Order: sequence, then C-alpha cells, then structure tokens
Amino acid sequence: MACLSQRRFQTNLTIQYWDECCIDDCQREQTQMPLCDNTQTTHENWCKFRLAQCESHRRFNRTLQLAYIGECCMITNDDNCTDNNSICDTDGMTHRNLCTFHHKQCIMKRTKQKLINIAYYG
Repeated sequence: MACLSQRRFQTNLTIQYWDECCIDDCQREQTQMPLCDNTQTTHENWCKFRLAQCESHRRFNRTLQLAYIGECCMITNDDNCTDNNSICDTDGMTHRNLCTFHHKQCIMKRTKQKLINIAYYG
C-alpha cells in the first residue's frame, strides 16, 4: 500500500498507530466555540475536541480533558514575562511577575472562579 501511494501520488504513508482511525467528521460542524484542554491546546469546537481526545487516547494512551470553555490563556513572550518583580494578588497568592499573574487571572475568569486583582508588588 505504501509503495503504491509513493508511485501514484509521490507521498509516503506511515502508520501513526495500530487501531481504528478516529473519525474526522468535523467539516459539517459550523459552531465556533473554542475549548481549552488540559494540555493548554485550544480546539475550535466540541467536534475537534472529541477528535483530539480520540487521537490522544489511541496514539499516546493519554486522556485529554476539558479544562474550560474558551481559548486557552497563554503566557505571552513580552518584557513582563522575563522580570522577577513578584506580585501578591487579592487571594493571597504570590506570582513571579505580571505575566504569570495575568495568566492566572485569565484562567480564573474563564473557569468562572472569583476574580483576582493585584494587592501589591513585591
């Protein structure tokens, strides 16, 4: 089969895993509702998330779980992420810098936990 594919289409087939393939029927789903999983990967909608769950389980024997609804909160690569000016939030937690504080604040907002603010620097 791989030889035939190579000759006809100039592509090389490789086996990703030994099991039934996960069915990708997400082209029909028009819903755009981003979901963030426990590996901090954003999926377009429930269908794409379920497909990723299937592939994660079959390829790596890992369980992919929903972390929260919405795009994943990402730590940016700006100047706020490299400094070590610690911040204490209104929940009493210390963050390494403004960047890690904003990341935690974003996650708490997306998971509908109480909102945190900066209590003081240092």
